[in-house]
Amino acid sequence: MPEAEGPQDTLETLQEIANLELAYVTNTEFSARAEVIYKISDVGTPGAIPALGRVFSMESDPELKTEVLSLLADIDNQDEQKIAILSVAVGADQPKEVREAAIDAITDLGSPQRGLLILQSLANDPDSEIRDDVKDAIEQVHAVMSETR
Repeated sequence: MPEAEGPQDTLETLQEIANLELAYVTNTEFSARAEVIYKISDVGTPGAIPALGRVFSMESDPELKTEVLSLLADIDNQDEQKIAILSVAVGADQPKEVREAAIDAITDLGSPQRGLLILQSLANDPDSEIRDDVKDAIEQVHAVMSETR
């Protein structure tokens, strides 16, 4: 079933997103970078999600990475694009707090069952806290799925 229509990208919003990404790349100050992340999210169009994904990929600060993940929920729909970012964010190469934020973000999706395969792939993670988070997240997803039946 297609996702509901939300704000759409226009040439102006795409240019705004590109300018914000440039501002992000060219600024090294933490608070300025955080502000840009919020501004990209505030655009709220589908084009903001891949921009947040690119910001996530180039960022090394775990706090800013988790901020990107939490802001994904503020943009309606586009769960498939969000899943692509979240699948990277749960990777073993990411800091633990980033992985935990990604697990939480999966349960915040409009259709969290779309992230079920990602969660299930982490069920045997070497980190016991990640396994516990995943177990809780899977239970949440199953609860949502049973409510919508």
